[in-house]
Amino acid sequence: MTKEMSTERKIAYQKARNEFFKMARELNASHGVEIVGVFYSDYHKKPLIYPNHVAAIKTFEKFRKLYVQEQPKNMVTQEEITKQLIIKKMEELKKLRKKNRFTELTIKVYEMKKEDFSANMDPKDVNDLLYVVRENLKQMKEILKARADNEGSTLNIS
Repeated sequence: MTKEMSTERKIAYQKARNEFFKMARELNASHGVEIVGVFYSDYHKKPLIYPNHVAAIKTFEKFRKLYVQEQPKNMVTQEEITKQLIIKKMEELKKLRKKNRFTELTIKVYEMKKEDFSANMDPKDVNDLLYVVRENLKQMKEILKARADNEGSTLNIS
Protein backbone atom coordinates (compact mmCIF):
# COMPACT_ATOMS: atom_id res chain seq x y z
CA MET A 1 0.00 0.00 0.00
CA THR A 2 1.43 3.35 -0.96
CA LYS A 3 1.89 6.17 1.49
CA GLU A 4 -0.71 8.22 -0.38
CA MET A 5 -3.36 5.47 -0.05
CA SER A 6 -2.48 5.04 3.61
CA THR A 7 -2.96 8.75 4.22
CA GLU A 8 -6.31 8.69 2.39
CA ARG A 9 -7.47 5.74 4.49
CA LYS A 10 -6.43 7.49 7.69
CA ILE A 11 -8.34 10.63 6.70
CA ALA A 12 -11.44 8.57 5.77
CA TYR A 13 -11.22 6.76 9.12
CA GLN A 14 -10.96 10.03 11.05
CA LYS A 15 -13.98 11.46 9.20
CA ALA A 16 -16.06 8.34 9.89
CA ARG A 17 -15.00 8.30 13.55
CA ASN A 18 -15.85 11.98 13.98
CA GLU A 19 -19.22 11.39 12.27
CA PHE A 20 -19.90 8.56 14.73
CA PHE A 21 -19.04 10.82 17.68
CA LYS A 22 -21.34 13.53 16.32
CA MET A 23 -24.27 11.11 15.81
CA ALA A 24 -23.73 9.57 19.25
CA ARG A 25 -23.81 13.01 20.92
CA GLU A 26 -27.00 13.92 18.99
CA LEU A 27 -28.76 10.67 19.97
CA ASN A 28 -27.76 11.17 23.57
CA ALA A 29 -28.89 14.78 23.68
CA SER A 30 -32.19 14.35 21.80
CA HIS A 31 -33.31 10.90 22.94
CA GLY A 32 -31.28 10.14 26.05
CA VAL A 33 -29.65 7.16 24.36
CA GLU A 34 -26.61 5.83 26.18
CA ILE A 35 -23.87 5.01 23.66
CA VAL A 36 -20.35 3.79 24.27
CA GLY A 37 -17.72 2.73 21.80
CA VAL A 38 -14.31 1.13 21.89
CA PHE A 39 -12.19 1.75 18.82
CA TYR A 40 -9.19 -0.41 18.03
CA SER A 41 -7.16 0.87 15.14
CA ASP A 42 -3.71 0.81 13.67
CA TYR A 43 -3.82 4.60 13.90
CA HIS A 44 -3.77 4.62 17.72
CA LYS A 45 -1.43 3.03 20.23
CA LYS A 46 -4.28 2.52 22.72
CA PRO A 47 -7.96 1.94 21.99
CA LEU A 48 -10.18 5.03 21.86
CA ILE A 49 -13.10 4.89 24.25
CA TYR A 50 -16.20 6.99 23.66
CA PRO A 51 -17.34 9.04 25.56
CA ASN A 52 -14.78 8.09 28.25
CA HIS A 53 -13.48 5.10 30.16
CA VAL A 54 -15.68 5.53 33.27
CA ALA A 55 -18.90 5.96 31.25
CA ALA A 56 -18.06 2.93 29.12
CA ILE A 57 -17.48 0.75 32.21
CA LYS A 58 -20.78 1.88 33.78
CA THR A 59 -22.71 1.20 30.57
CA PHE A 60 -21.17 -2.26 30.13
CA GLU A 61 -21.96 -3.11 33.76
CA LYS A 62 -25.60 -2.09 33.22
CA PHE A 63 -25.69 -4.21 30.08
CA ARG A 64 -24.27 -7.25 31.85
CA LYS A 65 -26.75 -6.94 34.74
CA LEU A 66 -29.63 -6.47 32.33
CA TYR A 67 -28.64 -9.55 30.38
CA VAL A 68 -28.67 -11.72 33.52
CA GLN A 69 -32.03 -10.32 34.65
CA GLU A 70 -33.66 -10.57 31.23
CA GLN A 71 -32.20 -13.95 30.36
CA PRO A 72 -35.03 -16.23 29.26
CA LYS A 73 -35.81 -19.16 31.52
CA ASN A 74 -35.42 -21.67 28.69
CA MET A 75 -31.95 -20.38 27.80
CA VAL A 76 -29.21 -22.62 29.15
CA THR A 77 -25.51 -22.05 29.55
CA GLN A 78 -22.78 -24.23 28.12
CA GLU A 79 -22.11 -25.50 31.66
CA GLU A 80 -25.74 -26.64 32.07
CA ILE A 81 -25.66 -28.37 28.68
CA THR A 82 -22.47 -30.15 29.69
CA LYS A 83 -23.98 -31.23 33.04
CA GLN A 84 -27.08 -32.59 31.27
CA LEU A 85 -24.88 -34.46 28.80
CA ILE A 86 -22.82 -35.96 31.62
CA ILE A 87 -25.97 -37.13 33.42
CA LYS A 88 -27.31 -38.68 30.22
CA LYS A 89 -24.01 -40.44 29.48
CA MET A 90 -23.79 -41.72 33.06
CA GLU A 91 -27.27 -43.25 32.72
CA GLU A 92 -26.25 -44.86 29.42
CA LEU A 93 -23.09 -46.20 31.07
CA LYS A 94 -25.13 -47.64 33.95
CA LYS A 95 -27.46 -49.40 31.49
CA LEU A 96 -24.53 -50.77 29.49
CA ARG A 97 -22.83 -52.06 32.66
CA LYS A 98 -26.06 -53.77 33.70
CA LYS A 99 -26.43 -55.29 30.22
CA ASN A 100 -22.80 -56.46 30.22
CA ARG A 101 -23.20 -57.98 33.68
CA PHE A 102 -26.30 -59.81 32.49
CA THR A 103 -24.46 -61.11 29.41
CA GLU A 104 -21.45 -62.20 31.47
CA LEU A 105 -23.69 -64.07 33.91
CA THR A 106 -25.65 -65.67 31.08
CA ILE A 107 -22.40 -67.00 29.63
CA LYS A 108 -21.36 -68.14 33.11
CA VAL A 109 -24.67 -69.99 33.58
CA TYR A 110 -24.24 -71.83 30.28
CA GLU A 111 -20.65 -72.78 31.15
CA MET A 112 -21.37 -73.85 34.73
CA LYS A 113 -21.60 -77.41 35.85
CA LYS A 114 -23.35 -78.78 38.90
CA GLU A 115 -20.15 -78.84 40.92
CA ASP A 116 -19.52 -75.11 40.21
CA PHE A 117 -22.39 -74.23 42.53
CA SER A 118 -20.98 -74.23 46.04
CA ALA A 119 -21.82 -72.89 49.44
CA ASN A 120 -18.75 -70.64 49.19
CA MET A 121 -20.24 -68.54 46.38
CA ASP A 122 -20.84 -64.89 47.07
CA PRO A 123 -24.58 -64.40 47.80
CA LYS A 124 -24.65 -61.47 45.40
CA ASP A 125 -23.39 -63.71 42.59
CA VAL A 126 -25.95 -66.38 43.45
CA ASN A 127 -28.78 -63.83 43.36
CA ASP A 128 -27.50 -62.41 40.09
CA LEU A 129 -27.22 -65.89 38.57
CA LEU A 130 -30.77 -66.73 39.64
CA TYR A 131 -32.00 -63.48 38.12
CA VAL A 132 -30.25 -64.29 34.84
CA VAL A 133 -31.68 -67.80 34.78
CA ARG A 134 -35.21 -66.46 35.40
CA GLU A 135 -34.85 -63.79 32.70
CA ASN A 136 -33.52 -66.32 30.18
CA LEU A 137 -36.42 -68.67 31.02
CA LYS A 138 -38.89 -65.82 30.43
CA GLN A 139 -37.31 -65.11 27.05
CA MET A 140 -37.42 -68.79 26.10
CA LYS A 141 -41.10 -69.03 27.13
CA GLU A 142 -41.92 -65.98 25.01
CA ILE A 143 -40.12 -67.44 22.00
CA LEU A 144 -41.85 -70.82 22.42
CA LYS A 145 -45.24 -69.16 22.85
CA ALA A 146 -44.71 -67.05 19.73
CA ARG A 147 -43.72 -70.14 17.74
CA ALA A 148 -46.72 -72.08 19.06
CA ASP A 149 -49.06 -69.20 18.17
CA ASN A 150 -47.62 -69.00 14.64
CA GLU A 151 -47.82 -72.75 14.07
CA GLY A 152 -51.37 -72.88 15.34
CA SER A 153 -52.57 -69.97 13.22
CA THR A 154 -53.94 -70.27 9.70
CA LEU A 155 -51.48 -67.63 8.48
CA ASN A 156 -48.88 -70.27 7.60
CA ILE A 157 -51.26 -72.21 5.35
CA SER A 158 -50.59 -71.62 1.68
